[in-house]
Amino acid sequence: MKKDDRRRSDSLSSIIGADATIDGELSLEGSLRIDGSFSGTLTCGGSVTIGEHGSFSGDIDAQDLILGGTVEGRVAVRGKVVLEASSSFSGELACGRLHVNEGAEFNGSSGMGDQAVERLRASLDGRAPGFQPVGGKGAEPADGKTREPGAEQHQPEGFSFSLEESPRESGSA
Repeated sequence: MKKDDRRRSDSLSSIIGADATIDGELSLEGSLRIDGSFSGTLTCGGSVTIGEHGSFSGDIDAQDLILGGTVEGRVAVRGKVVLEASSSFSGELACGRLHVNEGAEFNGSSGMGDQAVERLRASLDGRAPGFQPVGGKGAEPADGKTREPGAEQHQPEGFSFSLEESPRESGSA
């Protein structure tokens, strides 16, 4: 193994401990665990895990996200987002797949699939105007027809959503 190949994007390469507070910008190729508080911009080539007592406020661009704590902001994840039972999310989310455990809180808008992720990533980079999720405020229906307020709308093709009972209900975390 070459010395430069030591870090892989799926290996945990950095930890922000419970006693740490960070305000700023962080970019890394590996994966990150946040047990403290982070406010700012995070670009991660691997997965981001936010522990049960961890919090994040700002923009995240990552491969995967496992949320046990709190996130407020804009999140673009190319792969899978897992909202654990103890999690709270507020903001804009675009991801490939979404798994929500019973007890998780989600307040905001979401877009699913590659196009939604790329739109939000472009917005995070300043390359495009704000994120507009499919069926979200200001978004046009895919069929171009005008709908009355409260009219039934269907989820876009490729949308996946699941609810499962949390295996951590025994009180241990």
